[in-house]
Amino acid sequence: MNKKVKSIVEKEIHELLNTGNIIDYSFVCSDYIRNNYQVWFTKACKIVELLLPSRIQEFKNYYYSNSFSFVDKVYINEYKIQTFFNNIKIYNTSERKSLQQAKALYQQQISILKACQEIVNSKLNDIEYEMFIELNETELDTAKSLLKINLRASGCIAGVVLEKYLKSLLFKYNPNHGKKDNELTLNVINELLKEKAYDTKTFKNIQYLSDIRNLCDHDKKDSFGKTKEPTKEDVETLIENTERIMKTIY
Repeated sequence: MNKKVKSIVEKEIHELLNTGNIIDYSFVCSDYIRNNYQVWFTKACKIVELLLPSRIQEFKNYYYSNSFSFVDKVYINEYKIQTFFNNIKIYNTSERKSLQQAKALYQQQISILKACQEIVNSKLNDIEYEMFIELNETELDTAKSLLKINLRASGCIAGVVLEKYLKSLLFKYNPNHGKKDNELTLNVINELLKEKAYDTKTFKNIQYLSDIRNLCDHDKKDSFGKTKEPTKEDVETLIENTERIMKTIY
């Protein structure tokens, strides 16, 4: 995960919770508090949508007075924070009760924001993983499109995708491996991940895929001195197995 992104998001949530506590402490129906709340609400929506998209509508609904309830045989706007700041006395209650209702809704928003704080690490990891997979799938699509044009180029691209993906697993499963970055070839990464991220069967399969990748990357001679060329089946195997590994090992 990008540490800078994580730091920015964590700082934003921390500041929103601090500001939220100040707003909560001085929660009154005034232009000053309303304006501060509007800024807070806009920023908080972005965080909730990023980290807890399943609850963004709930978060917004605590503010917007766009739903309806049936009271005394008359449909009226349901009381929301927006109602409080707009000072609409739809329930014909005391100002104190209106304040209590608005603060209760606001506390629900604070709770959702605190939930975001709890999951920030795992969620950002998920987002980064999804973006990484999407990028790699795009590169594999390129490899597939080259199958009919240039087998070596197709295999090289698939090999790079496989190596990048396994390297991302290495940081997760064996971060203290002791190797320098320029030493992390596909075979070395595979050795470092054996028994940590996958079993011996997968290890041997990746060895085979590495051989195909090397055949695409380098000119290798057979016993007669003739350059060995990868077959279409070889490269298809490399592409298909790389896709499968990305979907099953994480």
